[in-house]
Amino acid sequence: LPCSSDRFRALICKLLPLSCLWEQFACGAHVERAHRRLFFASRRLHSRWTALYRKAFQFGKYSRWVCEQEFEDANFVWRLLFAVRILQVSAPPSYRENLKRLRRTSAAAVANAEGGAADEVDSREEEEKNRAYVYDPANSTSTQWWWDQLDGIGVVDKSAYLSLHVLQATLGAEELEAELVQHLGEWWGGAERTKLLPRLFDVGEMAALAEFVLCTDGAVCRQRLEALFWDCDGIVCRGVEACAHGHFVEFPATKDWADALHRRQRPPLLNLLMLGETAHEARMDSE
Repeated sequence: LPCSSDRFRALICKLLPLSCLWEQFACGAHVERAHRRLFFASRRLHSRWTALYRKAFQFGKYSRWVCEQEFEDANFVWRLLFAVRILQVSAPPSYRENLKRLRRTSAAAVANAEGGAADEVDSREEEEKNRAYVYDPANSTSTQWWWDQLDGIGVVDKSAYLSLHVLQATLGAEELEAELVQHLGEWWGGAERTKLLPRLFDVGEMAALAEFVLCTDGAVCRQRLEALFWDCDGIVCRGVEACAHGHFVEFPATKDWADALHRRQRPPLLNLLMLGETAHEARMDSE
């Protein structure tokens, strides 16, 4: 980052978890604008995070963990968003191919419906089947999914698995910072490390994600936040180790449970990738 942006980079590092890593790797253009977006997203979230606000999540099957852990502040949300960024940057190519295929079929279904297809009912049903092409609360794990459309969502390599490890630790209210600093500072990204690290620590992308999830018309969007909670627990409750492609020595639990992905973990995995991509596209549209 240019020297003139150092002050705003320091302010961003204070807002985000893993400040020491952001200080080391933070990059991206428009850092002053990114700080402003992050600051307002953080302020809105923390001002709303009251006991009464948390109580609204207690009736959701996959969101009640927020109440059970009794998070007194909303800092854990930033860890969830950072996990989304890790997955977005390091997801297997098959994930992106699956998402592109869903978007193509969804667009075709919408076009058919708007063009007055002969069988209007079939067009609506097809559109409903393929609605998983933009991140929306309706696409949370409560949605009826069509498993044969998610064949590209499978086990992940070690770099992408780190995102799921972060989710598991966050939902369990476990301390994780020192471990994350070690993983991201030493091996994460593998042979593509020099390319992936700048993408992961792009302040503009993190700001766009936070703004997309937390801010709508000047307020915290409870529906998007709840959808994020649902998707995270939809993966974690069935064991993140099952999502690992083999045994990773850095994560001992994968030794006995790897390569056992449950089909009901596929929709929320796709949703988290979709969330990151949709936030990125919103950023591109606004710049």
